[in-house]
Amino acid sequence: MGGDVADFIGQIPPAFILTFCGFMTLLVVSLALLLANMGRNQNAKRRRTPPPPLQPAPAGNADLPDLDLLLGGAEATAAPGVGHAASSLPSPDTEPAANPAPAHAAEAAEVLTISHDLRDGSFEIRIGGRVYGHVAEIRDPEARRQLTGALKRLAEQVAKPPKPEPEPPPAEVSVPTPASPASRDDESAATVPAEEWDLPKFQELANEPLKLRGGRPKNAVPEINLAGAVEAYLQHKLRSTPEFAHRSLHIRPAPDGGVQIEVDGRFYEAVGDIEDERTRQFIASAIAEWQARQ
Repeated sequence: MGGDVADFIGQIPPAFILTFCGFMTLLVVSLALLLANMGRNQNAKRRRTPPPPLQPAPAGNADLPDLDLLLGGAEATAAPGVGHAASSLPSPDTEPAANPAPAHAAEAAEVLTISHDLRDGSFEIRIGGRVYGHVAEIRDPEARRQLTGALKRLAEQVAKPPKPEPEPPPAEVSVPTPASPASRDDESAATVPAEEWDLPKFQELANEPLKLRGGRPKNAVPEINLAGAVEAYLQHKLRSTPEFAHRSLHIRPAPDGGVQIEVDGRFYEAVGDIEDERTRQFIASAIAEWQARQ
């Protein structure tokens, strides 16, 4: 029986055996590539799908803190041209006027871009050619460092008051020189009454109050306590959320001019550095809600 099988196999042409083996090899390689491609497509689809947004806790508008009191009326006394970012967003039907480029525009470099979707009110962050729909989606350490540094520098510029304009020098009071007495021989001068020739006394001019140009001095622009405003809203949200009511969560100003986040006695420089995901999402949603109310 074994000899018959060997004779049968020996009668098969070698070219047919090589063709069959090559076909099976191509089939196995094709299946492996197909499975690998399917796995990559599923991973890319999961990365593109944004995480579900955290639903804010229901709270009445009557319990919310007054943002005008928190900011100290800075919007009413700020210099012209300095407004909040939310009020300067252009409407979809109007085209903003072209502003002249600043003198240092040639030395500026774009760090990140924040786009506001006017349809649903969401924000998109573009860093290094990649678009993120939420801060929690940023996994790249370099992109996270750029975002944290840009927000710190922006907070420092917002909190730093502008340089006061120098006061104009007081107006110089010119004292007229006394005229020479009229000659007795001048008949025309003799006919003029003496009161019209009398000049004001120098002592009278010195006693008059000097009027300064420019009117009253301008009031200094008060500093905007950005960390204090966000901290007040965070504490309000803690009181209205029973799950986090017993937690110690704070946003305080840092010694270097930025902000620092306290979570149960531990301090972080950015929201993305918090290990607990629910706490991180809670603080991020509080900051986003505060920004949306501005």
